[in-house]
Amino acid sequence: MAPAGLAEVQLVALLLFGIGLLGAILRRRAASVLASVQLCFGAASLSLVGFGQSAADGAGQVFALLALVVVVANLCVGTAIVIGMRRSRNSADVEDFSAMRW
Repeated sequence: MAPAGLAEVQLVALLLFGIGLLGAILRRRAASVLASVQLCFGAASLSLVGFGQSAADGAGQVFALLALVVVVANLCVGTAIVIGMRRSRNSADVEDFSAMRW
């Protein structure tokens, strides 16, 4: 079986990014929005790996690994904010986040 070409990898990454973007726009729960944003980050990492594969270079994989480190940090901070909002306001709706004050 031949490896997927750059066009196929970019098409899958585009579809995943579109699904994640649509989920981030349409969802009301903060956990669902975070999951959708993580899907967008995963699509970007897939795109980087595809470019690295087409260039026959390891740079795409290195950039994807660095991007995944940023994704994990984003997930940790986002989850902490959602837990804090849930504890203080007893709600996890995204619309309640606009009222965050000290």
